[in-house]
Amino acid sequence: MKALGFAAGLVWVPHPIQNRTPAELAAIADTAVEQILAMIQRQGA
Repeated sequence: MKALGFAAGLVWVPHPIQNRTPAELAAIADTAVEQILAMIQRQGA
């Protein structure tokens, strides 16, 4: 991501998301949060 000036982290989630129920969205977020936290921790190290 040269245009941003840094290497942005990416987490891929299942699509489409616009027609998901709140419970389905929560499940997707629960799955992705571990990857997101791991990236944040690596950035701070």
